[in-house]
Amino acid sequence: MNVIFADTACLDRAKKEGKRILLYGAGISGRIVYRILKTVGISADIFVDNSCSKIGTYIINDVLCVKPTEIEDKDNCIVYICVAWEKTDALYKQAYDDGFRIFCHIRGILDEVLR
Repeated sequence: MNVIFADTACLDRAKKEGKRILLYGAGISGRIVYRILKTVGISADIFVDNSCSKIGTYIINDVLCVKPTEIEDKDNCIVYICVAWEKTDALYKQAYDDGFRIFCHIRGILDEVLR
């Protein structure tokens, strides 16, 4: 599994190339990552979650939450895993099992924000 530490410039290029940014986890951690990305001008395209109460709802503004199985062209997605630290490994595995292959760690953005 490949996890990248993309900065804003890298994510901007990826978006221009047609890649979508997914936040895997629509709870508090997902909303925090959404706000951090928004701070540096990056828009998440969609939330992904397995919780029936979140699927089909707009988590923040106009960003919809869907089941992982509803995402097509998963190779064209950059995925941020958004859960409490102790659950991170399990969610990376779940996302990988769901077919996602490009993972990004928020640290690349945090390094920019905290400079």
